[in-house]
Amino acid sequence: MACTNLRIAGWLLFVLFFIGFVLFFVSYVGRDWYVVPNERAPYPPAPSSTYAPDNPKRPIKFGLFYMCVGAHCRYDLRVDYMIVMYLPYADIAYSYQQFRTAVMALTTIAAIFCIMALGLFFLFMSGFSLSRFVGFAAGGAQILAVIVELIAIIIFGSKFRGSTAMSPFGWSFGLMIVAMIILAISGALTIVLSIVVLTSGRKQVRRSDGKPVTVEF
Repeated sequence: MACTNLRIAGWLLFVLFFIGFVLFFVSYVGRDWYVVPNERAPYPPAPSSTYAPDNPKRPIKFGLFYMCVGAHCRYDLRVDYMIVMYLPYADIAYSYQQFRTAVMALTTIAAIFCIMALGLFFLFMSGFSLSRFVGFAAGGAQILAVIVELIAIIIFGSKFRGSTAMSPFGWSFGLMIVAMIILAISGALTIVLSIVVLTSGRKQVRRSDGKPVTVEF
């Protein structure tokens, strides 16, 4: 009965983790990390000209891999200066050139930890006696993903806030914060569950008559 309850708890934790996993990757490829606020005023002129595009008619946004001007989006894995010129604020253009790649790299590392956690979680739920120890690795991979991505979020949030009255952060950025909260909770609870499973296994071994006992979870 106890093993059944632990298994149910494990699958519930997996569902929680998978929700965070999906939200993470939706945000990862999202194009709305930064959205130029519509402040009902023209953008300031570009440094090289006196032309200022009309803010309400030409919305500009970008994610880790794409920049969109109106309905036109362009993939930008490296810093493309033909794309940077569309950014209307000098401080945001500077941050785009200096910090976006770092945020992209950190988020990619966090994504690798998430994929590792997914595989380890399946092994944790497989029923192998080794899976009790793999649970610590599954929870640890989630916590590492959260720590790395938290650094990326702090960098992005501080360097791309800008001076606009309205917040420029789009739904993709907010979704990443939600995903990190879910993964942090899931990772911590996975480690707690691993401790419970390991303790339960040790108690069963002590109660045996000296013969090795395989604990199914």
